[in-house]
Amino acid sequence: MAAERNIKMQLVLRATLTQFLFEVPLYIVWAVGAILCLVRWRRHSTVSLLALIAILLFFLLSITGTLTVFVLPVIWRGSLAPLTTIRTIVQVFGSVIGWMLLLAAVFGWRSEPANTSADQK
Repeated sequence: MAAERNIKMQLVLRATLTQFLFEVPLYIVWAVGAILCLVRWRRHSTVSLLALIAILLFFLLSITGTLTVFVLPVIWRGSLAPLTTIRTIVQVFGSVIGWMLLLAAVFGWRSEPANTSADQK
């Protein structure tokens, strides 16, 4: 019985690490975004803060989502249906909040519209 559980845990660990490996490009993009937020903090502190919070939220949702999908079925003895529902609700609302923060950072706090060549004609 212990050997079976050990093999199952090894498979879960391998699957979890594989999933994290597939997500590395996304983590790199988020890391670059976070660095850009920090570099531009003095010029655009509010925008940088909103974007940085959104990036950190997306990262946290990704990590916890992967862990709950692969690890929770192994450690949880009861029905997974309620936990899956809760995880989905948290993922959706977290993503909504993250996207709202990013949209506010991108489209909010503009002091004046930029002059374009079409405006000068």
